[in-house]
Amino acid sequence: MGAGSVLIGFGAEGEGSRPSAGSPVVGFSVSASGLHGSGGAGISVAGVKASGSGYLDWISLLPPISLQEVYRLVITGEADELPDLHIGGISSWQATNQSGGRSAYLQAVIPAADSIIDDIAGRQNGFLVIQKGYRTSDGSTRYEEILRSRFDNLRPDRGQRALTVTVSGYMPGRPLFSGSRTLTGIRSISTQNGKRRVRCDVDLFLQPGMTVEALGDSFVASFINYYVSSADKFCEVGER
Repeated sequence: MGAGSVLIGFGAEGEGSRPSAGSPVVGFSVSASGLHGSGGAGISVAGVKASGSGYLDWISLLPPISLQEVYRLVITGEADELPDLHIGGISSWQATNQSGGRSAYLQAVIPAADSIIDDIAGRQNGFLVIQKGYRTSDGSTRYEEILRSRFDNLRPDRGQRALTVTVSGYMPGRPLFSGSRTLTGIRSISTQNGKRRVRCDVDLFLQPGMTVEALGDSFVASFINYYVSSADKFCEVGER
């Protein structure tokens, strides 16, 4: 290569996975450096490096009028050499999501479970995963994970007509998340001993450690309690 010529080489690498809600969904690294040519004075060398991450709030990109909110329970089967079991007909679930040294907790109630009780019992080495999804007017549904726990307990209750199954479990708290979310559908804001608690809509992307904004006030979310049934659905976001 002659004197004064410029040769620039670019390389890019990245990795990503489908994480739980609110966690980073894109990780990337881009680098560029001059390649050593075959010779010649005046060859220029340039280097560029960049990185970034953040969660993707894809719901805000969808037209609200076309959305139907849905939930399902997934019991993972990999540990038992089985496929994951997807249960869309849970009658209710409740959970506490918190980080640090405090464990998360999840409980779900599965009605009319006679036909799947063996499938449920066969996956007790797996995880319980609550997913929230949105069904659009074209019939397609996209789900994202809210939280998960170990499959610690299985309780069948047989009534006169059907079998109801309650599953529950705990999970060690994860590291605190960063970022911020604006709470929507606020029902109440209460304060006890200087600590705030907000009852609001279930936020798919909210995680402990994020800064939340509620009617002009803001604080760091220490925990999120979820209450979802056929009659109602909301969460409580609080600080400690």
